[in-house]
Amino acid sequence: MNLFLAIVPPDDVKKSIFDQLKKLREDYKDINWINPINYHLTVRYFGDVIDQKALGQKISNLLYDKEKFYLCSRGLDLFMRHKINIYLSFYREKKLELLEKDLVPHISLGSYRIPSKQQYFLLKKKIENYDLEVEFTVKKLILYESIFANSQVSYKQLKQFPLL
Repeated sequence: MNLFLAIVPPDDVKKSIFDQLKKLREDYKDINWINPINYHLTVRYFGDVIDQKALGQKISNLLYDKEKFYLCSRGLDLFMRHKINIYLSFYREKKLELLEKDLVPHISLGSYRIPSKQQYFLLKKKIENYDLEVEFTVKKLILYESIFANSQVSYKQLKQFPLL
């Protein structure tokens, strides 16, 4: 089982992100835009886990006294691995960083084949100037399983961990 711990924005925040991306989606129809239902911030990726119950208990023990916290978006950005990934980044939040060091809080929004350098820099300039703002209170973390089938990924919620 491929498991990860995530923060899922409230539905109204997901809708706001999707709505604010309308012009960018219209301008870049070739981008594989992520369905808003799958928007999440990965706090920790665990990879292939055999004992889900033990992991759930460890997470419960870690989070038992953790408080809710607030996240505020910083803006769109890109990173490149095997393809270009567009994401919404968030300002650093100490309570979140205590949960996972070296975390860059972000929501993946879409991916795209690697275009020419000129196309890449045009897209990068466009998204750097794109004004997309959301903020929300994080009230829980969720343990998910990634399910890969037919070149698609879906997520199955396994357990919720409420914050104080």
